[in-house]
Amino acid sequence: MELTLFLENGKTFKFDNVTILNDDGEIIVFNYVSMPTGKTKSATINTEKILGMAISSKENSK
Repeated sequence: MELTLFLENGKTFKFDNVTILNDDGEIIVFNYVSMPTGKTKSATINTEKILGMAISSKENSK
């Protein structure tokens, strides 16, 4: 799955091959594959500064 985060400062962050481990409304914890290195990494994001997020399945992407 692909995860895109939209921040209040106008920036966006895109994560590929995401597995969400926890989303309790205050933080999102997930694993993803780094695009530059191909390594699996973990991230913890405080949702306070996030205006929105988009989640899409790779099968639906072209």
